Amino acid sequence: MSRNWTPKQQDAINARGNSIIVSAAAGSGKTSVLVERVLRLLTDTDNPVPANRIIVVTYTDAAANEMRQRLIEGMSKLIEKEPNNDILHEQSMLLTNAHISTIHSFCLELMRDNFQELDLEAGFRICDEVELEVMKKQAIDEVFEEYYELHTGEMAELVQFFGPTRDYKLEKTVLQIHKFLNSIPFPDEWLDSQLKKFSDAANSNLSEWSDIIYDEAEYLLSTAHDASIEMLHIAKLMQAMKSPRDFAPPTFNIRHSPISRHEILALIEELIKKDVDIEKTLTMIEDDITVVEGLIAFVEKKDWEGAFKYTYKFETFRKKELEGLGEALHAMREEVKKNTKAAEKLFLCPKEEVKSDMGKLYPILKQLVNLTMSFSDKLTEIKAEKGVVDFSDFMHFAVKLLTCEEDGKRTKSALAKELSDYYEYIIIDEFQDVNDIQDEIFRLLSRDEKNIFIVGDVKQSVYRFNQANPDILIKKKNRAIDYPSYDKDTDWVKIFLSNNFRSRVEVTDTVNYFFKKLMSKQAGEIDYDENEHLIPSAQFQDADDRNTEISIIKTGDKVVDVDEAGEPINEITDLEIEAKHVAERIRRMIDSGYEIEDRGVMRPCRYSDISILMRSPNSRAPVFIEALLERGIPAATPLQKGYFDSREIMVVLNLLKIVDNPLRDIEMVSVMMSPMFMFTAEEMAEIRLKSSNARMYFSVQKASEEGNTKCGEFLQILSELREYSASHSIERFIRKIYDTTDFLALIGVHDGGEQKQANLRLLVEYANKYESNGAGGLSGFIRYVDDVIEQKSDFEQANVISPNDNAVSILSIHKSKGLEYPICIVSCCGVKFNLQDTYDQLLLHINHGFGVKIREHKLLKLYPTLQYNANSHIMKTEQISEEMRLLYVALTRAKEKLIITFTEKNLKMKLLALKRKVDYFGAIPPKAILSCRSFSDWILLCMLGHKDGIELRKIAAHHDAIVYRDGADINLTIIDADTVLSDELSEPEFAHSADDGIVRRIASNIEYSYPNSVLCGLPSKLTVTEIVREETNSDVLLSRPTFMASQGMTGAQRGEALHKFMQFANYDKASISALDEIARLSNERFISREEANVIDSAKVEAFFDSELAKRILSSENVLREYKFMSRIRAAEYAKDIDEEFADTEITIQGIADCIFEEEGELILLDYKTDYVKTEDELVKKYGRQLELYSKAIGDILEMNVKESIIYSFSLGREIILNNS
Repeated sequence: MSRNWTPKQQDAINARGNSIIVSAAAGSGKTSVLVERVLRLLTDTDNPVPANRIIVVTYTDAAANEMRQRLIEGMSKLIEKEPNNDILHEQSMLLTNAHISTIHSFCLELMRDNFQELDLEAGFRICDEVELEVMKKQAIDEVFEEYYELHTGEMAELVQFFGPTRDYKLEKTVLQIHKFLNSIPFPDEWLDSQLKKFSDAANSNLSEWSDIIYDEAEYLLSTAHDASIEMLHIAKLMQAMKSPRDFAPPTFNIRHSPISRHEILALIEELIKKDVDIEKTLTMIEDDITVVEGLIAFVEKKDWEGAFKYTYKFETFRKKELEGLGEALHAMREEVKKNTKAAEKLFLCPKEEVKSDMGKLYPILKQLVNLTMSFSDKLTEIKAEKGVVDFSDFMHFAVKLLTCEEDGKRTKSALAKELSDYYEYIIIDEFQDVNDIQDEIFRLLSRDEKNIFIVGDVKQSVYRFNQANPDILIKKKNRAIDYPSYDKDTDWVKIFLSNNFRSRVEVTDTVNYFFKKLMSKQAGEIDYDENEHLIPSAQFQDADDRNTEISIIKTGDKVVDVDEAGEPINEITDLEIEAKHVAERIRRMIDSGYEIEDRGVMRPCRYSDISILMRSPNSRAPVFIEALLERGIPAATPLQKGYFDSREIMVVLNLLKIVDNPLRDIEMVSVMMSPMFMFTAEEMAEIRLKSSNARMYFSVQKASEEGNTKCGEFLQILSELREYSASHSIERFIRKIYDTTDFLALIGVHDGGEQKQANLRLLVEYANKYESNGAGGLSGFIRYVDDVIEQKSDFEQANVISPNDNAVSILSIHKSKGLEYPICIVSCCGVKFNLQDTYDQLLLHINHGFGVKIREHKLLKLYPTLQYNANSHIMKTEQISEEMRLLYVALTRAKEKLIITFTEKNLKMKLLALKRKVDYFGAIPPKAILSCRSFSDWILLCMLGHKDGIELRKIAAHHDAIVYRDGADINLTIIDADTVLSDELSEPEFAHSADDGIVRRIASNIEYSYPNSVLCGLPSKLTVTEIVREETNSDVLLSRPTFMASQGMTGAQRGEALHKFMQFANYDKASISALDEIARLSNERFISREEANVIDSAKVEAFFDSELAKRILSSENVLREYKFMSRIRAAEYAKDIDEEFADTEITIQGIADCIFEEEGELILLDYKTDYVKTEDELVKKYGRQLELYSKAIGDILEMNVKESIIYSFSLGREIILNNS
């Protein structure tokens, strides 16, 4: 069925003849357009393009796979309509091997096809990020050691400049430059061009940096000037109203001020009482204005020397104090002083000193560049030795293959020309996220940029931290003309896809309102004009409660519990408060049956319809998950970091360490007290006292020698593991740990057990990957992990989230890109932007090069240079612009309902500060937007002028605000933290004198008898031995069965030998000859010779002749020695427990000898070698055990256990227990 394309989509599908930019807004159906365009190219009746002569580049492997699948499906549908069309069949075959991939995959294929040109081994492999970090550490250590030895003076100078005493800051700087250069196609040339600016400082043109400074200074000074004029107007009004007889209506207007008319009148009354000299104050304000206007004049003329000389006046200016204007106007005065001081700092010194600084910096930068290039060479050498490459190598190797030098000029290589001639179209998705080296590769592959089709949206460019450069797309858009116009002077045309097919109009109206006010070329790097404006085009049924919600939680006045000294105790954080509020909002939506539309039908929402988006969820998501779980809401998040911090991984790593070296005390204690061995604090203290001055290992040994069986068992396991580790791979060794300790099963019954188990399994994979790289040995693996942790790197956690899970997802905004959810909650909007990178001593910018702070050793101070100030300003602007685009991505994920939440400690002060950023006409200047430091600042700023922002305007006394009546309907709610925490109560105060009633109650409490004393003895974990001991009221003593009577082995050992036979035997072979199977297992070391000798083959043969054995042999699903761990209700263990505690959970751990499936149900079988005379003895002793086993196994395997059977080798028959 043909699709109804919009006219703009039709243009994007059919346009030919130029390179084309499709600016595709969120939810505009760009993937469908891309697929249709490719299909049209492949099936063009006049000039079909072979599928293998088109390059399609996507941002992720998942997107590439989706694109390929959709193309194959589309082609299949066309073939169904025209089954005899040979071209369609040929294109369908070519599609399976078409170049539809990420740019990394394309470059990798290029490298593999031409490895001999790159001095690479044919079998090179790709290293992961963790392995790369370790190689970087090795490279930098070796290079630094070499430089200390061969270039002592230069190295000492660099360390002192960046240190000043240790070289870790220099190391960080080298790695910073290396990462930056990875995104540049020709890094050597870039470095040379930037160093040249410093080497010839005397002739350097400073305008590329000074123009940036002038721009910043103009904003700071104009803001200070506006505030001073406002203060002057208010002061004149006060002057006029102080003398009523001389009062005349003022002829000026007061700007939207943080001081309301009511506050001004109150100030006037105060002035009259104090008899303040208004005339003197007015004169001082006018002098301030004159000073500010003087510097503005120099800035407007771009007179650096004049501005620098003029700034001396600001020192006197800031020392003046204005009296009599009250606290509010004093705050305005402080704002003026702050902005003028910031402007003054921009003009640090005369231009000659600027150039002198550049000359002094040149040798430092030259040495730094040489050190960085030595590091890069060493890293390349190490990677070559290991036969590995990393992802950044892909790009640089591709550029090397695609370029060459002819007559001293760089040009396309023969390979590049061949590929350009071969590929007729280059189609690139998510172009806003490319970097400079990727753009160069596309240019080299193209036919002089005349056959490129790119799709991108600058508003969704959020990977600058990964060296993405949205300026590449911006420049291409600026030089492109609107389709279908054509200009012979340009090869680019642009088409805008603005129709949004994802979201309800309530969502798109919210997005349009916010970003029309916020986003511009200056703030956001793109104008949010009619081309970027979302056009709501999705079809939804009418439904209630779709308005966007904004919840502002005031936390400044929350009530907290305090101790006797008045110090807060159990104080809840703002994050926890917000998480509780979000959890309650979700709970209400689920409980009320809030409906969403699913394929045209309204249905109640599910947990999986809801997503919580936030910045940096690694530290915040666990808090939200806890709050959600408290409200009975399942939640999941794909945590990327924190692998080594997870408890289960720390336990296993510490066990590896004490296996490698048992004399590690901290690791020893950690393992013993972990869920793996469950030693208590009291037990550990008792063990330590055995030998308090010795290593913990020796204390444990001594405790074992003195009869501590738990320590003995621990040492036995440790000894077995140490022996095993010496002769097996790390992968098998870790599996052995899991098998020996049942740690996988044990950890699975804890909260988040699925995630913990997945992490533990992933450790096996990481160990295998480590060994597959040619490394080996337990000690080496431990050092490898320690190096990773030292580098502050981490392994990625296992992802246990499935699309089919019915759980609320918590995602970072970056991870949500490309996804959509019926209900989106954008939380933690009050978190401050992280601008830390813009304060480093060295700032690098692709266009402006090096910006460095100079270290003044005598004063122990760093001071910025012109280049540093310029780079800092422009990088802050770019980073804050990216934060704005990140907010756009977050808000456009919602299909039907958008909810925004954040906390504010002092909402009034925040609003008073924000309303000053609004100009006379209700607009928000770009510089004011860039001065905001959180999403919530932007949201509040926009809502101050929104029709539904009445409550905010009341709080801010923003009575004269210009209110926009159009736009989205938004439900804004201001909530007190105590409302969220309504169940949090303060501690009561006690009287100083004794109270008879209280005394009587205390006495009563002392005599109190706990009614549920059974809980005191309730175990947290049950093993088979403990269950049997409970049932028999004695320790388990196994008599020696007559069929195993023999000298030298105990009854328990003989019983274990028979169990091992039943575990490892081939039942088909054993049913033919038990003796032969016993011999085979002995020869293959499954059982020892001694064990083989004590097994009574006649009793074994009797078992295999039984009907029970035949049932087992006929089953298609048999599990032997099945280890399990589960939880049961306390009421199932202790029948007499109080109902209040019946749901308390107990962990049950055990091993089922045999489980087999029969007609879709399970049979549980337990082998017993006890010597007994009657069946009742076994039923009484083991019936309770099998009852609990049956329930646990049924829960775990999600199947009904229809029978539990004991097979007694002593009696030679089966005993069927009633499972009802």
